Amino acid sequence: MNKYAFSVIIPSENDWIEVESCVDATVFHTRLWSSFLSSLKKRPIVIAVLNEEKQRIGFFIGTKKWFGIRILGSPSGGTGTFVQGLCMKNEVQVEERIRIYQELVDWCFRNRIASYMQVSDWRLMEVYDDMEARMTWSMPLLNQLGIYYTLRISFFIDTSLSEEELWSNLKYKSCKYPIHKAEKNGLYVRLIENREEIPSFVETLSALIDDVSRRKKVKRHVHHNKKNLMALCNALFPNRILMLQVIGAADDGKQHVMASSIFCIGKYASNYFSGASNEIYMKYCPNEIMVWEAIKILHQRGAGDLILGDVAPYKKKFGSLYGYLPMMVFSKYSFLKNSRVRLKKIYKKFRDTFHK
Repeated sequence: MNKYAFSVIIPSENDWIEVESCVDATVFHTRLWSSFLSSLKKRPIVIAVLNEEKQRIGFFIGTKKWFGIRILGSPSGGTGTFVQGLCMKNEVQVEERIRIYQELVDWCFRNRIASYMQVSDWRLMEVYDDMEARMTWSMPLLNQLGIYYTLRISFFIDTSLSEEELWSNLKYKSCKYPIHKAEKNGLYVRLIENREEIPSFVETLSALIDDVSRRKKVKRHVHHNKKNLMALCNALFPNRILMLQVIGAADDGKQHVMASSIFCIGKYASNYFSGASNEIYMKYCPNEIMVWEAIKILHQRGAGDLILGDVAPYKKKFGSLYGYLPMMVFSKYSFLKNSRVRLKKIYKKFRDTFHK
């Protein structure tokens, strides 16, 4: 017998206040993020979770996609998919959280909302200091229940620590020293605080991303194109976003924007959405001072864990830890359960071709 009920809602202003007050709400559980997705012609969906007394106890927020099959996935395309999932009004233990997912999936399949779902929930995270555990890591409960999943790993920083603790966790040679060098060179971090500055900020960041893409010979992520960056900044401004620029004098004696970045702010978790710097300014060390300033601001705002995304080695110098968590895959059709990688490649090819 089902313990929970579910209902698709079109959230009012009061509904969003209820959603955003959840104890584990992230930036992806906000009205502003939903507006951002809608501006990109995405299809966000909000599902209320009800208990046996038909009272709301939480919400699931995702994005609907149609690609031959109905897909319900992360609302956070392009970054931070680790924080997608339930947001609950009160703390819920892991076992009960997974039961809610099981009943939610069954309900979505029966009501033709989706026939394929993938979920990664930050509340299921286990913390490690290194990546050695990846060879043997598993979640016995999911194994016992027969739920198919793959391992996701992300760097994150607990910004609730004191500023002194956050500073002490930075690596000296690769982080503290560059910060001191940047300060000695007169570099400073500028926060974009006026909406009128957004177009020029996006223009500069876009040019820096292009420089990184050419240098590393990789294709710019579709979610980081100029149009999407503009929509993101306008949608989340002013309270759900940090737009930072590192300014400093180069060898020519002129002031230049040496690095730029975007951090999306949530209640329980915040995300490093995008950042880049020009190769010719790397010797001035703009990146370390930029991320350190963001860490301090997020700490001051009580913005929870800072999720840095993938485990690129350079991110370790900021005192980050490894977050291990499962990407749970549910399919109405059993042959699709282990086809996530193939489906992802097909979807990316389709997206990059038709959504420039």
